[in-house]
Amino acid sequence: MMLTMKTMRAVEESTTRKTTTIMTVTTATTTATKTMVLMMLATTRTTSAMMMMMMMTIKNGKNIFNNNNNNGDGSSDDDNCCHNGNDNNNNNNHENDNV
Repeated sequence: MMLTMKTMRAVEESTTRKTTTIMTVTTATTTATKTMVLMMLATTRTTSAMMMMMMMTIKNGKNIFNNNNNNGDGSSDDDNCCHNGNDNNNNNNHENDNV
């Protein structure tokens, strides 16, 4: 009977220690998750601003900063097809296309 009590107490202590460890790990994980969520919330505004800027650089599905796609007068190179013998492929970066 005495041996059984000792064994039970040892198991109980061991279990308690494990439970405490698990709880500590859980708390740490929860804190990390909370921190991550807070960081995500903090960066959401920045991300939205970046997205807005990216959206503003695109006009009619084309990047307005790429000189090959926009003549600066609101018309794209596709409007006057094949000028200067060009096929107007977006990969053609001819500097004199819009002259």
